[in-house]
Amino acid sequence: MGHPVYDVNATDEDAGSYGYVMYGLTGGAEDKFAIDPNTGIITVNGTLDREKKPSYTLTIQAYDNHDAEGNSKSSREQIEVKLLDINDNDPYFDKMMYNAEVFEDEAIGDSVKQITAKDDDVGNNQVITYSFNPGTNGTDYFTVDSENGEIFVNSSLKGHLGKYYLELNATDRGNPPRSNTTNVYVDVKDVNDHKPVFVALEGQISVAENATIGTKVTVINATDEDVGSNGDVTFSITPGSNQESSLPFNISRDGIVRTNGTLDRETKASYTIRVEATDGGEPKLNSFKDVTIYVRDVNDKPPVFARNTESIMVLEEERSNNSIATLTATDEDENAIICYFIVGPLPSEEVKRVFNLDKTTGELVLRKKLDRESKDKHTLVISATNICDQTPPDTNFNEASKHLMKLEVNVVDINDNSPRFKKKSFTAGVTKDSEEGFEVLSLKEHVTDLDIGNNSILTFYLDEASVNFSAGLKEELNNTVPFAIDPNTGVVKTSVYFQAETQGYVDFHVYVNDTGGKSDYATVSIYLVSAIEQVKIVVIGNKESFKKNRDSFAEFLSNVTGAIVTVDKLLTHEKIQGAVDSGPRTDVYIHAVDRNTKKVLTSKALIRLLDQNVDKLEKFYTDYLVVEVKEYEAVQPTNSPLLEPLKLGLMITALILLLLLLIIIAMFFTARRKYQRKLKAATALSYDNHATYIGAPDELNRVDPVPGTNLHTFEGSNPIWLEQNFENEWPEEDEADVDSRSVESNDSNNSLDDNAIKDTEEGFGDERYMTSDLMDDFDHKIPPSQVANSDIYLMAALKEHEDTKHMNNLNKEYGRDDPYINGVIPDGVNHRISMNSDNSYNDLGEFTTFDPVTGTLLLNGMQTTEI
Repeated sequence: MGHPVYDVNATDEDAGSYGYVMYGLTGGAEDKFAIDPNTGIITVNGTLDREKKPSYTLTIQAYDNHDAEGNSKSSREQIEVKLLDINDNDPYFDKMMYNAEVFEDEAIGDSVKQITAKDDDVGNNQVITYSFNPGTNGTDYFTVDSENGEIFVNSSLKGHLGKYYLELNATDRGNPPRSNTTNVYVDVKDVNDHKPVFVALEGQISVAENATIGTKVTVINATDEDVGSNGDVTFSITPGSNQESSLPFNISRDGIVRTNGTLDRETKASYTIRVEATDGGEPKLNSFKDVTIYVRDVNDKPPVFARNTESIMVLEEERSNNSIATLTATDEDENAIICYFIVGPLPSEEVKRVFNLDKTTGELVLRKKLDRESKDKHTLVISATNICDQTPPDTNFNEASKHLMKLEVNVVDINDNSPRFKKKSFTAGVTKDSEEGFEVLSLKEHVTDLDIGNNSILTFYLDEASVNFSAGLKEELNNTVPFAIDPNTGVVKTSVYFQAETQGYVDFHVYVNDTGGKSDYATVSIYLVSAIEQVKIVVIGNKESFKKNRDSFAEFLSNVTGAIVTVDKLLTHEKIQGAVDSGPRTDVYIHAVDRNTKKVLTSKALIRLLDQNVDKLEKFYTDYLVVEVKEYEAVQPTNSPLLEPLKLGLMITALILLLLLLIIIAMFFTARRKYQRKLKAATALSYDNHATYIGAPDELNRVDPVPGTNLHTFEGSNPIWLEQNFENEWPEEDEADVDSRSVESNDSNNSLDDNAIKDTEEGFGDERYMTSDLMDDFDHKIPPSQVANSDIYLMAALKEHEDTKHMNNLNKEYGRDDPYINGVIPDGVNHRISMNSDNSYNDLGEFTTFDPVTGTLLLNGMQTTEI
């Protein structure tokens, strides 16, 4: 609409309103076009369809001075508007379905049928390409010409008889292309290339000599491997080389031989007839068979069935008038004629309304369709008799009567019934501590299907699109459906682990299908419940006996309480030890949901509801054998017989480990004390209140008590470490010595008697190690101020060591190699020296004394040990 088509332009040489041109359409527009009166632009004013009208001839009037009546001049012009085609039409076939026939002996490349489509568009929009849609059963044997739609044989059809289905697709070359489809059924027909083959006759063919005209004598059967009319066999009697020109028999087209005249056994005891079997093909093929018919004498023995009990299978919904069995009895008489009648069971009228029995052929035919769901088995009593003109009386089956047969017709099921849920909604509960895979609800027992066998095999599935979560539960479960259903058993199971704080419910649809595609669905609501929301009801009987009352049990409580009561689980009741055995009992765990709020009630609230309706529960207690109702009690796990020995073993192991830990701790503290005492001895100061030396700090004067020193030491005495103590291990001590020192140590924490160490025989020039106990963990009486300054003793010892080294250097200056002789500096005089910052010294005179026994220098009363 409004699309510009043509711009009409007219001129007028007049001036003013006489020269102002206006436009109008006076014909041919058909309301499809409009013209602007001022501009002359023709536009589309309606829906155009080229296929209905491809062009329009428009008459355009141009006029001036339109306001002046009678003084306006005009001019007319015609234009032709041709509509351009767009690809707006699908190709189409004349029929929705085409049929074609082809013989099985057609060669590859032979034409089967040409099918063409039409397209109302023009140009490329009208050009059609043909193809077969894949997926049909005929594409392996046929192909189509893409240009003209002609169908050809594409593969050998020999032996591939029957109908083949093809989907022929027609697509035009428009942009975008449009297409359409039609169905093609190709019937591959049989070629008549097989002759009929006679089926061997069983036993001797005979007819009673008193048989009436038209009495059935026998049935001739033949088979033909061709199909359709080529396999239809008809029978006729043709003259043979040894037979009379006139025979007392005829044969129907379907092979039934009947008497056609009187028989006299005394005149002629047998006849041979030549039967011709002809098929319905073109050209017709035939076969011949000679059949001998014996004339029997008058019957004097009743016919009997080889087996007087038979069973046949008949498909339900089998069409009426269909033959389902042919009954055959035998007669020892040569001239016996056997007829068959339905005589029971009493009353036989009911059976006769369903079945019809041809008395002469024994062919049993259905009068009406059978319904297995109404009755899955029909029993007939058949009587075989030589008296064909009189119906025998009805009777029940008697196994001793050989002329009676009990025929059981078993109705075979077809899938004509859909599965049905017994109710449309189910409610269940699952405790939050349930493991993944916990069985919540079994639905198979709640589904019925009137069919049987494979037709009643059910498949269940959960429709995830129908899942509905209570508020907040979907987010807690990370959008995961927490339940799954076993497709075969219909058991709904948990598929996740629930958190203790998770609560709410989940609704979803469960569908059940049978093998025929018939289905039904029900809604399942599962609530997450905890221990405080369950009530335990103890009933008499085992779990299996209670299951059949499970639904009515929950329904009864729901009606009484007004809530939705669901049975969550069944457990075998554990008998209290020492109690009288009163038979099996079952613990039934239930929960209830408020119908309005859809929230799970606590067990206390549910029991309160039951108490409020106690007057309605008398039938509940008696019908369901209820012995106890109480709140849920968590089931304690039964101790394993291996648990107690395991506990005992763990306790013993723990005690042993604890004992070992105590021993290690004791050994640690013993060694620590021992090592610390010896470290103290190594750094002990021999104090002299009056001894000083240049540079010695005032803190070296004796402090009482000084950590790690011996109050009873004497000048020159200082135990040192033995060399073996550094290289090997601490010297072993006599137990008595240790005990005596322990006693002395108890008298005074400052005793160093037990720390005295013998001097080694090593040279006193060897380097030794010294440590200082700057923080004695055992001397708790030392004030903090003294502890803070205790490192001055280590500093003094290090300084003395440096002084000694310089004394050795001094000795070398005097020309002596040995540092000390008889405990004096080489000049035989003890000197007091002071050290300078450049490692030189000042001789301050006699001061230092060397003790050769202990290997120490006495500097202002302080014992030192070389480092």
